[in-house]
Amino acid sequence: MIGNSFFIIRTFIITFIVVMVLQIRIGDNTLEERAVVYMQTSQAMKPVHEVVHGGVLAIKGGFKNFMGLFQSKTSEFFDKNNLPGHRTIGFQLRRSQKYISEKVKDARDSVEKSVGEEINQYKDQKINELSQKRSELRKKLAVKNLNTVVNDGRSNEDIDEETLQELQDEGLEVLD
Repeated sequence: MIGNSFFIIRTFIITFIVVMVLQIRIGDNTLEERAVVYMQTSQAMKPVHEVVHGGVLAIKGGFKNFMGLFQSKTSEFFDKNNLPGHRTIGFQLRRSQKYISEKVKDARDSVEKSVGEEINQYKDQKINELSQKRSELRKKLAVKNLNTVVNDGRSNEDIDEETLQELQDEGLEVLD
C-alpha cells in the first residue's frame, strides 16, 4: 500500500520536474516547442507518421463501412425521417409577404433612382450637344446670310446694326 502511494508521488514529482524543464526558453522558443517541432519534422518520425496516417484511414473506412451496413439493414425497419441525417423539424421558417414586398419596393426605388440619375445625366449631355450644334448651325447660317448680302453687292454698311451685333455675339468678325 505504501509502495503504491510512493510510486504515485514519485511519478507526480518527476512529471512536474520534466514539465518545468521543458518551459525553459532558449532563444525565441521553449524546449517544449522545439521538441514538438522536432517530432513533427524529424526523418526518424516519418515512418511513424505514415503508420498513424494509414491507421486513421483504416479506422475511417471501417467505421464508414460498418455504418453503411447498419444503416442499410435498419433503414428497412425505420422511417427515413428518423434516420440520422434525414430528420426534419416539421416546420419551415419563411419571410412574411409584407417583408418581401418592402424589400422589393426598396430595390425598385433604388433602381429607379440610379436609372433616373443616369437618364438625367444623359439628357443633360444631349442638351449640351444639341445646343452646341445649334450654335454652330447659327454661325453657318449667319455666314451664309453674310455671303448672300456680300454677293448681292451690299457692303457691311448696308447690314443693319442688329444683324452685325448678332454675328459678333456668335463670335464672327465682320470685316469692312
